Amino acid sequence: MFSSSSKNKEGDNSLIIEIQSDLVRAAIVAFHNTDKPHIIYSSSQHIYYESKIEGARLMDLMINAIADIGNKIIVDKMKNIKSVHYVFSSPWVIPQSKTVKMDYDNEIEIKDSVILNIINAERKNLTEKFRKDEMNKEYEFDIAFIEENIFDVKLNGYSVSDYRGKRAKSLEVSFATTMSSYKILKKIDSIVKEILGIKKVYYHSALLLRYTALRELIDNRDEYISLHIHGELTDIVAVKRNLSSHLASFPIGRTTISRELSQAMKSTMKTSDSSISMYEDAKLEKSEEQKVLKSLLSIVESWKSQFMKTLNDMNDNKFIPRAVYLSTHNHFKLFKNALESEHFEVIAFDDTFLDNSVVFEGSLEKNSLIGIYAFALNGVV
Repeated sequence: MFSSSSKNKEGDNSLIIEIQSDLVRAAIVAFHNTDKPHIIYSSSQHIYYESKIEGARLMDLMINAIADIGNKIIVDKMKNIKSVHYVFSSPWVIPQSKTVKMDYDNEIEIKDSVILNIINAERKNLTEKFRKDEMNKEYEFDIAFIEENIFDVKLNGYSVSDYRGKRAKSLEVSFATTMSSYKILKKIDSIVKEILGIKKVYYHSALLLRYTALRELIDNRDEYISLHIHGELTDIVAVKRNLSSHLASFPIGRTTISRELSQAMKSTMKTSDSSISMYEDAKLEKSEEQKVLKSLLSIVESWKSQFMKTLNDMNDNKFIPRAVYLSTHNHFKLFKNALESEHFEVIAFDDTFLDNSVVFEGSLEKNSLIGIYAFALNGVV
């Protein structure tokens, strides 16, 4: 049922549906075997909520947003869509990275089956941990493994690009496994098939697709952090030696900050969002700026503290990459300033990455994340 790759016939289009915690965005992409992906259509639907909501209600809002986009695709008469690629951010998926080292008494031949056995054993461990820790109560879903990505294979301590048929006494595999929920996937599939009639379905982690793309697009760094701030969450990929070494999320995002500021100032979230934007652009009167900063600085400090704690936990207090590729739908300056206060170099994760890699046709907005996902998928669809 689940796969992370496909092969499109020339002329067929694919639908990418990106599902964040507060936004659903769709794009129709024409993939060509030897050419850049062409994005020919895009649409987005925000998920609005003033107060923090439970998972079941958030899922209903997300499903409604997907239905709205599907109906808009019908209205706009977009055709020839042969497959759909869902790209999930947290909380809809839980990606886990792992490095497993195996030592053998005698040399063995390294086959696909040997690697697969290691990954399957990790699947079993994650399933047992999930049940033992009762994570299913917290997330309210059962487990579906939707994607595995192998980052590196070392034989006798040396990385190899092709391990098949080689012999070794020591094997080290670095990989990531992505979990989601059968219940959530079934609901999404049902609504998309009902509205658009698309039957070829593939699932991906947004974190891992961004990492896949950055490995190809960044040629002057091999250690960095990819940071995506959305809704109630912040997603992190820490990359060392050009390998994804750690994946993590924590439950504070741009919506969290806007909501906490609105509560502190006794205003609506729309007003608090506007206040943050005006502060970033230095457009607030001095008295109003002081009023906003009185609450905003402590809220941002909480986000920054959680970010640093997550990094330290991920890296066991070892070396932390200092370059951050940052993406967020709004309040970029706010988060950039917070990161720079901790001496990070902040690079905008924007459409300049894609100038020579993806084509946005006509007057379409050059959305960097959709472009990144299209670029990452271009090698496998």
